[in-house]
Amino acid sequence: MNKSIANSKIKLSFDDLLTYLKIPDKCLVGKRIYKKLFYDNATLSYADKKALQENLDHIIWSYVLKTEDTGISEYKDDEREYLEISVLTVYLKDERKTTRLVNLIHRAIPYPLLLIFNLQDRVFFSIASKRMSKSEKEATVVEEYFESQFFNLNDISDDDLEFFKSLSLDRKRYFNFLELYRDWEAAFVAQGCFKHSGKLNIQYDNLNERKELLTLCQNLKNEIDTQSLLLKKEKQMDKKIELNTKIYELKRKYRACVKKL
Repeated sequence: MNKSIANSKIKLSFDDLLTYLKIPDKCLVGKRIYKKLFYDNATLSYADKKALQENLDHIIWSYVLKTEDTGISEYKDDEREYLEISVLTVYLKDERKTTRLVNLIHRAIPYPLLLIFNLQDRVFFSIASKRMSKSEKEATVVEEYFESQFFNLNDISDDDLEFFKSLSLDRKRYFNFLELYRDWEAAFVAQGCFKHSGKLNIQYDNLNERKELLTLCQNLKNEIDTQSLLLKKEKQMDKKIELNTKIYELKRKYRACVKKL
């Protein structure tokens, strides 16, 4: 692990990154998952099949977290089964269609996953909360997808390291696999907030409220971008004034929203 004193960034190998997760060696699987699994277990559109062929290189089932190997209890109720968690390393050919691949993999594999996408020296993470289907026996439904940003392993900041550490198994904040997964959700939401605030602040309480604030901030940012593009194209002075006023008000609301994150 090579430290850079000049800019307080560090360089990690992929194996270095995995050490931050603190997964016990006995959880290691190291088996390849073939693309046939997705053709057999998911309803795939033409675009899904194209993404599998053109953008996905291969997938390794890296680890499986089980009670007997981690000391973390299983969780099961009428809606959810978090009996174990699998960690998959997804090797990409390029970064196109990554969101499609995220959704496809989470849909096709019915149990909780931590996905680590690897593209040369860049990585990103994904999880998805799932529940049992109310209409189809033994089927699962994805409630919400979470994705981190891409991380450049040659240029890792202190905030990046804090996010990696938040995914580790030694936090001792949780009793069962659902609680572990909820903690991961909090880390992903904090990473999303970081894109707006510039500060990584992981909050494990009031998660739903923070999700709503993050959605509001993103919607305001999108609207600011849309109106700014219209302003650049506008020729009439009165319309420019109107758009400038609207953008000013949107930015005021956006700054107020970011402060609450």
